[in-house]
Amino acid sequence: MKKLFTVLLSIAIIFGFLPFGTRPAKAMNMPYVPTSFYIGSEYYTRLREVVLTGDQRTDIVNVAVSQMGYHEGDSLEELDGSALEGSADYTEYGYWWGTEVLGEPEGHYSAWCAIFVSWCARQAQVPVTILKNSSGANCSPARFDLTYYSGSVYTPQVGDLFFKSDWSHVGLVRSVDGDKFTTIEGNCTKMVKSRRLNIADYRFGVPEYNTSTLSYSIGFDANGGEGSVPGCSVLYDGDFTLPGSDSFSRAGYVLAGWSVRRASDDKWFAEGAVWETEEAIVSDGYAKSVFPAGSALILDRLWREGGAVNDTLVFYAVWKGMGVIPGDVDCDGSVTMADVTLLQMYLNGEAPIVSADGMQNAEANLDGLLDIRDISAIYGIIAAG
Repeated sequence: MKKLFTVLLSIAIIFGFLPFGTRPAKAMNMPYVPTSFYIGSEYYTRLREVVLTGDQRTDIVNVAVSQMGYHEGDSLEELDGSALEGSADYTEYGYWWGTEVLGEPEGHYSAWCAIFVSWCARQAQVPVTILKNSSGANCSPARFDLTYYSGSVYTPQVGDLFFKSDWSHVGLVRSVDGDKFTTIEGNCTKMVKSRRLNIADYRFGVPEYNTSTLSYSIGFDANGGEGSVPGCSVLYDGDFTLPGSDSFSRAGYVLAGWSVRRASDDKWFAEGAVWETEEAIVSDGYAKSVFPAGSALILDRLWREGGAVNDTLVFYAVWKGMGVIPGDVDCDGSVTMADVTLLQMYLNGEAPIVSADGMQNAEANLDGLLDIRDISAIYGIIAAG
């Protein structure tokens, strides 16, 4: 049985079928489970491409703009927004309103301009303490409960809510130019669209948005080494350069790179651009990502998948013993298929790795674990020549 496992494992690696660590990268999560119809739409794709900045005025508008062109439908099957002749108020936004706000499992489908604004706020992570959920476009405290101004005395800002003078419709201010403003609004001729309107003809609701930008706190851990590297702050979607190989020191070792743990949930960045706990990395066959010392990173949306706002990232030194040749399990000075065979036999319990140097060399992907991922890493070393 062990020999069969070894043969199958070799075949899987050679032909690219090895499942571990090959999972697709995750996108940012929506705060609810959308319908399958919406997931299959271009509007879902656009929404998942929105990068939240922490400036809530910008974020709510960017979410709304991602839905430009969405049209209401006549049935659940038309929640993808593509039913250009739809007229029965069926929208993904109504589904969210019904299931998440009203507790109606099939959704709630009615006039949806205010529901669209509410949905955008929740996707943009604007809390209800700043902008309440509302299904109506009036100025009642039971609705959005904002401070309101007439356009005759107020110049609106991006992200403000605009209302018709009779309070029958609401949308978002996308931009302002002189005495006119551009909208992004839902349920305007039964779709999400943009218009250019006169400021003086409308009323405006002004949420007390948070407009500060979001950033990570970055720290560094010597992980058994010596020295000190100062921490720093990096904006969301910003870039920074990891400390070089001379940043920490450890007798008998060289700094091979950095692994990273997220403080809010104690998860590690793993191969496949996913965050996983240490336990899941061991049990599910993941490997911690190791970033080379001195390399540049861009902390894009994959880095904040599932994490907390203004999270802390701690980079841990990954050490490699001096004289170590990753993949040279038999310590003959080269990395060959013989090393693959020996490591396979060791993992199957069929043969020992006789030296401490061989054990260090066997840990070829430098993730701190000795497993079949190291076999894949050795194949890569062989292929690279």
